[in-house]
Amino acid sequence: MKNLVLIASSLLLASCSFTNQATFTPEYKNQYNELYTVEIPEHYELVLIMMAISEVGQTDSSFMDMTTPYYHEVQQHFKKYENHKMIRKINRKIKKPEHTMSYMHAIVYRTNALAYKINSTNELVYGNILPLRYAFPFVRNPLKKHRKHINSFIRESHFREFYSEHKPFYDSLIQDYKKHVPLTQMVEWLNDKFPDITYNNFTVIASPLIKNPNYTRRFYDTTFQQAIMSVGAHKNNNKEINTGGHRAIFTEVDHNYVNPVSDDYYKRIDETFENLDTWRKEGNLTDAYGSPYKVFNEYMTWGLFSLFALDNYDAQTAKKAIKSSENTMIYYRNFINFEEFNQKLISLYTNNSKITIEEIYETMLTWSENFQPESTNDGD
Repeated sequence: MKNLVLIASSLLLASCSFTNQATFTPEYKNQYNELYTVEIPEHYELVLIMMAISEVGQTDSSFMDMTTPYYHEVQQHFKKYENHKMIRKINRKIKKPEHTMSYMHAIVYRTNALAYKINSTNELVYGNILPLRYAFPFVRNPLKKHRKHINSFIRESHFREFYSEHKPFYDSLIQDYKKHVPLTQMVEWLNDKFPDITYNNFTVIASPLIKNPNYTRRFYDTTFQQAIMSVGAHKNNNKEINTGGHRAIFTEVDHNYVNPVSDDYYKRIDETFENLDTWRKEGNLTDAYGSPYKVFNEYMTWGLFSLFALDNYDAQTAKKAIKSSENTMIYYRNFINFEEFNQKLISLYTNNSKITIEEIYETMLTWSENFQPESTNDGD
């Protein structure tokens, strides 16, 4: 069972991207019939707030963004309900800081929350459009399982009053996203590089509480494809481009392009990245990246951000963005040979910016097959 749990957590956290068939109504398609939307939905913020007042939510700064006035307002209003039965249920699953299985359960809460809404009688109900995600046979949908306690929390904590009072703040964050994050530019760039992959809509589900982990889900029917990314709020100081914020959303958006292509190269990726110790070391949740496919996709999605930066930022900003990405991947995320991979990818692209994605995959996989690290990067 332990091995099964580790495999399952790897699939959930490390893929960052899930594909599910949906039952889109004409009204839903019309609502989302534009390339780029941003939302901070009531039902989703409810789940984040419940996790924020859990034991881990009050102690793990890698899990929750504790740096904002909003986080402290959440604590001030809701902390008195930390012993509510629903919060105790959360504590039983999300029980350790910076812990893969705890983060896995957080993702299960968040992915299922997408499918719900809060009705006029203050009850959480299934929306009948986006599918529920049970994640694994041994992990039940906690929102369905504990709906009675969630409804009790909604009423007793006066959640809807809190959300309504903060609606102007949420709206301002949405406007900040639309103003400062060039998602349309990102999608158009990716569409050019991946001409066989198209989406009708990208929706950013943001929350000022989210720090980690981010994820993407893809939904489709016969005529409509939607990608939904769950990320934190974008931070901008109006003095310079927040390339880290751009990267956070770009590396979720491009999973929706990279993962389908990687599926076609699965066997070769599996053989090329078989020795995981060459590409990542233990720590900072890298145990979730337990397969060559997952590791390669992280290298490629972050590498493509470097190419986007070269095409869309001035030279100095692009240089800073690329170096920041390399440092984050190596020293924080423990993908120890990302700099070499990234610089090879950049060299390939600068020599031929019209290179196809198939040529990129073929060349980078051949390079990776022959790669011999000079030494282990300890991150010191």
